[in-house]
Amino acid sequence: MSSQALLSTLRHHDGSELYLSTNSPKLGDRVTFKFRAGAEFPIEKGIDIGFESAKDFINLKTSFSSFWYAFPYTGKTSFIFDILMHIAKQGKKLCVFSPEGGSKNSLVTYLVQVYLGKKLHGKNAQKATDEEWIEALTFIDNSFVILDPQLVGANKIEFSAQEMFKQVYMAQKTYGWKIDFLLCDPYNMLSKTKEERTKTLADYTLESLTYINHVAREMDLHVMIAMHLRHIVTGK
Repeated sequence: MSSQALLSTLRHHDGSELYLSTNSPKLGDRVTFKFRAGAEFPIEKGIDIGFESAKDFINLKTSFSSFWYAFPYTGKTSFIFDILMHIAKQGKKLCVFSPEGGSKNSLVTYLVQVYLGKKLHGKNAQKATDEEWIEALTFIDNSFVILDPQLVGANKIEFSAQEMFKQVYMAQKTYGWKIDFLLCDPYNMLSKTKEERTKTLADYTLESLTYINHVAREMDLHVMIAMHLRHIVTGK
């Protein structure tokens, strides 16, 4: 299905400037929009993210997706993991696919630092007691599932969006949990299926993200999709 055909099947307004500040934005432009919501679609506040300054701008609810993008080395991943830990401390279960964070052990160590609020490695490292380590590891074990597929080598798997959701489903069955939040960081590390590799980038991206949104609704979880910006926007 082409991107235009797929768009025609989705509920959307006509994109007129009655709703959008501009219907032909350029990269780097600020776009504002208005929308109408009937009584059957009340606007509800999502979970507390732990950042008072951002609560009016970020609204995370299950059955939805959110997109997190920034230039590399600007703190995007740290920001996201701080939010995930705050969500976990509210009793939610989370699943993480973050291959750029290193191995599963590396990710667990990073989560321990986020949980404790301490820097445990490198320059100016802080100390953590055995009791703190045990407390943090126990909490992480009871709150997080880390997806750590083998992406290179003879035993690598095709870790597509479909495979990612399959593993989330299997984790729910294995642990008897209801996964509430899923992080995919970064989105471009997902493998493309044989069929997807034949599509244009625009068609692949639209269909892939539409599929992710659909599964988020079906599984009643929130999917956080992180990605890198590639080009710096200079003056107009």
